[in-house]
Amino acid sequence: MDLEPKYIVMMILCGLCCLMGFVAVLVGLRNVQRALASKEWPQVYGRITESKSVYANEVYSPEIRYAYVVNGQEFTGSKITYGDFYSSNPSRTQRMLSRYSLNSSVAVSFNPKKPHESVLEPGAWSRALFPVFVGIAFVIFGALFLWSVATIKPLPPCTP
Repeated sequence: MDLEPKYIVMMILCGLCCLMGFVAVLVGLRNVQRALASKEWPQVYGRITESKSVYANEVYSPEIRYAYVVNGQEFTGSKITYGDFYSSNPSRTQRMLSRYSLNSSVAVSFNPKKPHESVLEPGAWSRALFPVFVGIAFVIFGALFLWSVATIKPLPPCTP
């Protein structure tokens, strides 16, 4: 069966949608795996070096930086948790920032194999699963459209 070029283009686009979905699922699962592993990481005390709210693209997000020392070597980090925190409500971001005021002492969980990898709130938040769900949606929609395009029977040409 010969397909018209427009059907071939549509099939390629559907395939790319599926591929993007698979990549999002893999990235999301890797993030969830790291989040779960972080619950077992050792902790040291660190110090908050920056704590502010950032407004971009109509959402607020906390920007926190902290310093900590592992085996005599100083590191800096900025990850609060796995699964980014952002909100359209500035008071929610301010509540998060109130836990991490400038120069305050904080417990920092760090990866013992890669001490530069750290987080203030170990474990998985539901937001860590967001890329997995988005990826699954892309795969499903891409596969459904691919199936529908592949099964389309072209209409016979109109004859006057």
